Amino acid sequence: MLNPGDLLLPALIFTAVGFIIGAVVAYFFLERGKERSEEEPAEKVEEKPAPKPAADEPYTGLPLERFNPLVRLYREKSTGKLVTEIDRKIYLSRETVPVEQLRMLREAAESWTNWLGVEPAAPPKESTPPANPLPDPAVLAASILPVDKPRPTSIVGQIDEILQEMLVESPFAERTIRLTEEANLGVIVWVDRERFNGIEAVPDEEIQNLIRAAVKRWEKTSHTLKP
Repeated sequence: MLNPGDLLLPALIFTAVGFIIGAVVAYFFLERGKERSEEEPAEKVEEKPAPKPAADEPYTGLPLERFNPLVRLYREKSTGKLVTEIDRKIYLSRETVPVEQLRMLREAAESWTNWLGVEPAAPPKESTPPANPLPDPAVLAASILPVDKPRPTSIVGQIDEILQEMLVESPFAERTIRLTEEANLGVIVWVDRERFNGIEAVPDEEIQNLIRAAVKRWEKTSHTLKP
C-alpha cells in the first residue's frame, strides 16, 4: 500500500508548476496587449461646438463691441402695456423720457421702420369744404344797399344817438355810456353797468362834459332842422 506522505510531495510540485505556468501566460498576454495599444492610432477626439450665448444675448458672430445699445422694449404681463428701458432706466410713458433721448428714439424708430420694410402711415387728407352756392342776386343787392335807421322820436333818444357817434372818437370808446328816459325820473345815464339819475349824478366830470357836448350838438342840429 502507498503511504499518504508519498502522495503529498508530488501534489505540491504539481501545484507549484501550474502556478508558474499561469503567471508566465498572464505576463505574455499583458505584454501583447501593451504592444497593440502602442501600434493602434489614438482615437480622434470629437470637437465640441462652441457654447451658444444665453437666450437674452444676441448671437450674430460679430463682436458686440461694434454696436451701441439703444433701447429695450418690454410688455407688462398684467396690462400688456409697452415700457421702454433706456440706459438701465424704465420709462412707463414718453412724457417722462428726456427730450434728447426722446429725439433719439424717434430717429431710431424711423430707421427701424425702414429696416422692417414698413411704410409710414400717410397723413390724413384734408377734407375740402363744399363749394358755397352763389347767393341770390336780389339777396346780395339787398345786403349791400345801406339801410336807413329810423331816427329816435324822443329827445333823449336823439341825444343818445349823437352821444354814441361822439363816443367812438373819445377816450371812452371802450366803455358803455347810454342815455335812457323814465317817466317819473327823467334822464337816466348808464355808465357800463352803473345807473345814475341825471347827468349831474355821474361822478366822472369828463363823462359829464361828453354828454353835455352831445346835448349842444343836438341843439344845433334841431335848430337847423326847424323850418
